[in-house]
Amino acid sequence: MSGTGIYPRDIFRLILLLELVALVVGLVGVFVSGVQVYWRRESVYGDTLTGLIFATVSFLLVLWLIRSNSHIGGVLRRHCADLRHFMAACSAVQIVVISLAAGICEEVLFRGFLQSWLSHLSSPAAGLLVASLVFALLHYASFIYFAATFLVGIAFGVCYRMTESLLCVAVWHAAYDLFVLTVMLRFPHLLRLAEAR
Repeated sequence: MSGTGIYPRDIFRLILLLELVALVVGLVGVFVSGVQVYWRRESVYGDTLTGLIFATVSFLLVLWLIRSNSHIGGVLRRHCADLRHFMAACSAVQIVVISLAAGICEEVLFRGFLQSWLSHLSSPAAGLLVASLVFALLHYASFIYFAATFLVGIAFGVCYRMTESLLCVAVWHAAYDLFVLTVMLRFPHLLRLAEAR
């Protein structure tokens, strides 16, 4: 049992359940609203490579920010330390599954459905902003984390608009989560997490 009093398999199941709910809501929303979802461009490989490049660049930027001596860096390190404690017992396979589930399920909901639907109802800018706001609110841990997640949502949304590829954004999201979770859980010193408490 972990220090939270919850079994590790229950944490994993809870995360997967939440991602499944996001996927179902997103797919039902797409079906009911009839919005056009751009699943991929011509090349699966090109979209995948683009997503991996964006994930690497954004991970390096976030790594720099978390390691910084700024107030923001300190707050983000505390959030990472808390999440590390919560997910400490996750295996490498579970980390991969969680990352893939987040990338696919959340992007179907937030970019594939919500951003597309709101853009159709109002304007592309409103769709982007509101979908990113909802994305950030559902990831709320503090104002700083909310603001950072809002900016990440904007980046995902702009990428989706520009590439017209949900695959690209899902790969970006999944790979970024995989990088962060792997470093946070297996190499916490890279994030200076020993200083977070």
